Amino acid sequence: MRSSTLPLLLLSACGVLGGHSAEERDQLARYKQNAGVYFLGDRWDQALDMAHKGLAIEPDDYDLLVTAGLCSLQLAGDDAGVLQTAESPLERAFAQRRFDDNRPEALLGYATVKQRLGREHAQRADALARELERADLSPNDRVRKESQTNEHRVRSLALWSEARRALNALLERQELLRYAHKQLMEIAAELNEYDAAIEHGDKCLAQNRIAQDRANLVIKETMDGAEEIRMRGQFQELLDQEKRVRSALAEMHFRTKHFDRAVKELDALLALDPTRSADYYNRGRALEQLDRREDARRDYEKFLYTTSLPASDERVAHAARSTQRK
Repeated sequence: MRSSTLPLLLLSACGVLGGHSAEERDQLARYKQNAGVYFLGDRWDQALDMAHKGLAIEPDDYDLLVTAGLCSLQLAGDDAGVLQTAESPLERAFAQRRFDDNRPEALLGYATVKQRLGREHAQRADALARELERADLSPNDRVRKESQTNEHRVRSLALWSEARRALNALLERQELLRYAHKQLMEIAAELNEYDAAIEHGDKCLAQNRIAQDRANLVIKETMDGAEEIRMRGQFQELLDQEKRVRSALAEMHFRTKHFDRAVKELDALLALDPTRSADYYNRGRALEQLDRREDARRDYEKFLYTTSLPASDERVAHAARSTQRK
């Protein structure tokens, strides 16, 4: 997950607090150093174990609290229970400093946890709202579910507000900009704030392009084989992020009926990856709205040729109808 969510965490073995024996200080320094090494190697379980061992000696160590939170985040995915185990150490770390003075990777990790927990509450609210559409609910069940729905909505908004605060702090400090803009795009999209979401998406792509150019320059000029391999991996991460952002932008442009902009994003997306079968269908829909029916027909044909969806799928049926010449 580091490649798609968090930058490298650099831990220092310095900053060991006093009040411990020489042996404890040495152990704490080793745990911090090992936690950093494991984190850099994407070995989240081992890094988390080192962080927990260090926190057993010094429970308020800022670096280790941040490491524990980020490792738990890497291991969590969208599991709300595990996300809460990531939230706790980050909250403890943040309690030690003025909010905006936290390390950039701590701010990004904090924002990511809050964003995902907010999405979890929003999904619960949506599920309850669907249940409220049932006609057979008793009055008591209806009142209870309405209350639960509102509670989840309020909680999701509060969590997204906290995430935005951390991400905006990164923007003000001009740090981790492409990560911050991407996540601000996602939160705004969740709230149907499409103008803001599109603005952040475009800014993320601009930062991504700068990073791609830098990576390409290093790949071209370096004489270090290990560095070239590392930068090629980073370049692939940047391409993956670009594809995710362009896909999100295309969907938002389509929803806001800016079909020409949706086509532009899908053109770029399919140039990056011509194997994205579903995006031929998506571009076909946008082209159809622009009355470019022959272009749409060609995209629907590519979609039908490459898709693994069954014939009963409504997208397949629509594409099949649209390819029939009249």
